[in-house]
Amino acid sequence: MALPRAMRFRNRRQLRHLLNAGRRFRTPLGTAVTTPSPRGRGRILFVVSKAVAKKSSARHRIKRQLDAWAMEQVQKFLSQRDIVVFVSPAAAASPDTLQHSLAATLGHLRSEMEKDPNKSLGVRRRAAAPPP
Repeated sequence: MALPRAMRFRNRRQLRHLLNAGRRFRTPLGTAVTTPSPRGRGRILFVVSKAVAKKSSARHRIKRQLDAWAMEQVQKFLSQRDIVVFVSPAAAASPDTLQHSLAATLGHLRSEMEKDPNKSLGVRRRAAAPPP
């Protein structure tokens, strides 16, 4: 089952803002980028690349599994944050590994949010190239 519309990103501009302004974490599931939600309701996106699975059907199966587990586990957690997770190949090795990695990732993100829930995570900008 797909995520509800309220839990999905609507366009590239919203996603680009999150990737530029968000804080990155290395987690068992892969790299997670998170930022406070400007809408008051959190959204989540899982990115499964070709490095994880060559066949699109396998990538979509992994994404559907993650979406289903996310709907069960993170309704309360998502009320405050926007999250993008870039899934690593090691985490997607098997369904059990995938589920344990997601649970560990959510635990890691919760602990980071509990440290300072009101913290504006700031903008991470790429360093400008030095003049020639």
